[in-house]
Amino acid sequence: MIIAIMIHDDPFYYNVIDEVGTNLEKLKHEFDSWMRTIEGNHPFRIYTEFVESDGEISFADYVNVFGPDDFIGWLNVDKYKDKVAVRVKNTGDIVPEATISF
Repeated sequence: MIIAIMIHDDPFYYNVIDEVGTNLEKLKHEFDSWMRTIEGNHPFRIYTEFVESDGEISFADYVNVFGPDDFIGWLNVDKYKDKVAVRVKNTGDIVPEATISF
């Protein structure tokens, strides 16, 4: 099954097993929940500070940073522990059967 993951207005296409394609929204929510459990240094997190013009730091904390390939990696490695999704490289005339947005 071909799916699209939308980041802003850009689609990224993946060939996934049917179980993934028919449960995309549920899996997206599970991924979001998993992301909230990550603490400290992690490839999906970056330490960020916002410094105001007067030098005051208005925000200092880790923020989650990920893309569609990271979601697919989580599906393959953490969730299913098997290759259940791969990126489609030639996307010319693809019409996805399911779409999610982050």
